[in-house]
Amino acid sequence: MSRYSLFVSLIAVFGLGLALSPTTKGQARLPHTFTSTVTVTQTARRAATQTATLTASQPATQTATQTGVHAGVFASTSTGVRIGGLDHNILDLRNSAVPNFHYKYDDYLQYAPAALMLGLKACGVEGQTPWVPMLVADACSAGIMAIAVNGIKYTVGRLRPDGSRYNSFPSGHTATAFLTATLLHKEYGHLSPWYSIGGYTAAAITGVSRILNNRHWLSDVMTGAAIGIGSVHLGYYLTELMFPITEDNTGFETITPPNSTKSIEAGLVFGQKYRLSQRSSASQRTAALAAIATDVALHPNLGLSARISTSTMTNQQGLQQPWYTASAGGFYRLHLAERWKLQPYLLAGCYWNSPHEDSSLIALESPSLTSGSGLHLTTGVGLHLTTGIGLHLITGENFKLKLFAELESACDVVQNTWTHFGVIGWSSSWFLSWGS
Repeated sequence: MSRYSLFVSLIAVFGLGLALSPTTKGQARLPHTFTSTVTVTQTARRAATQTATLTASQPATQTATQTGVHAGVFASTSTGVRIGGLDHNILDLRNSAVPNFHYKYDDYLQYAPAALMLGLKACGVEGQTPWVPMLVADACSAGIMAIAVNGIKYTVGRLRPDGSRYNSFPSGHTATAFLTATLLHKEYGHLSPWYSIGGYTAAAITGVSRILNNRHWLSDVMTGAAIGIGSVHLGYYLTELMFPITEDNTGFETITPPNSTKSIEAGLVFGQKYRLSQRSSASQRTAALAAIATDVALHPNLGLSARISTSTMTNQQGLQQPWYTASAGGFYRLHLAERWKLQPYLLAGCYWNSPHEDSSLIALESPSLTSGSGLHLTTGVGLHLTTGIGLHLITGENFKLKLFAELESACDVVQNTWTHFGVIGWSSSWFLSWGS
């Protein structure tokens, strides 16, 4: 990877993480009575429900006091404390889609790329560097990462989304996972791209799992990934001052060959949705988008796209409903420069949604909240259309960063109504190119 590519990619990821993260140590703090089994969003929603059931004749101060005591925490919207917008929406998405997701595999998966690297080395597979320089580079990289992660963690003091501790930003697990993946890539990526793809896939799963386990915010994970990758490059740079390391920068299709006709790529997509239309029972104007996407180019300029995504919208009573979409279509790719591509695309498919598990409970406890309110407690399906444009930057060594803007339209086939969303976001993906 060239120094230009490394600089651009790390600044982009680290900058996005800092933009989403809290700016001061105390902004995101909540009382310690908050427990790990109830999330901030769920607590705030239940507090709002209790407030709605209180009689209108009660004084505002008395209502606020009762709500605060019942919830055990003051809702962020009523105190002026707000965690970063996209971070908050990703938490809503997690809570509505997989509220009971709690698994420990990410404690071990973060070390999988390093285990593979050491296993290959022990079995005699020649890597980029001999044993001693490699171990020195690994130690330097790990030390740099540990100092950076822990120094920021206990300076920022950000509360974890599960309310357990004030050391959320950045994610140490994600930093470790991307550090080990980059070490594997450095040593064996030149032999086969599948070593790099496997390592970074494990790292990405680790990062996503930290969000699913309710241990980190999205910006924690993004910043941890940038620190992990950057620590390796700095560690190798320092090691090169002590040992004559010969680095093979050619890799496997580091830059898309000018005469390549086919390619395949897959990656993770994150974005922020903005509701444009008013004909909806959802009162929330923004929501998070998370997706897995793939592009297959069958021609230098034309190809096929597919995407599976999930997002969450909140209705007028504060109840959340996850939306799932599956769509496919095509794209046209404009080659602006060696590393820069512009890609308009059109996707069509279907969406389906289902009420959050809290919806039925609240409907039974407080039927007055749902009667005549337009709240849908049944599963819905409909047509989903997406059109957008993306700007791609090839960062080298089979990886891309993308920024995109798109328009989504969803049609409820039962009520024959359309809801429109604007979306802006980014993605990171790996790719392979071949053909001539």
